Amino acid sequence: TIKAAIEVARAYHGSRFEFDEPKVRVRAQSMLTHGYNPNALHSLAVDATPSQLPRLREISVPTVVVHGSEDPLIPLDHGKALKEGIHGSELLILEGVGHEIPEELFSEIFDALIKNINSCTTQEGTPALAVFSQQKEMLNPD
Repeated sequence: TIKAAIEVARAYHGSRFEFDEPKVRVRAQSMLTHGYNPNALHSLAVDATPSQLPRLREISVPTVVVHGSEDPLIPLDHGKALKEGIHGSELLILEGVGHEIPEELFSEIFDALIKNINSCTTQEGTPALAVFSQQKEMLNPD
């Protein structure tokens, strides 16, 4: 129900920003109209899968882990474990934020991601963003 979706969103929200119930209501109505199924058994699939923590060391690209300090679904310790497991990664902790990312923090998150992208280079040492920009221009010359 819409009421249940609003209560779940409220529980995931965190304390840093005001909960915008009218906005969440519109989003909940849209999800329910499109067949949102909160009982899709995703949690059972996650629980049945062995831990992937040892594989984190295989990640060799610059990585930013973004995590809310008040996430009730995936505790902050999980974000810290990702940071510890991925060599050279950065952890951006969003203080007072729950499981959802508030629009008020998009700019802060985008800045961290752009900084991360700018740190990437090709094997030849060329900035990856420059290579991406060149490829984009070749695909879209206008």
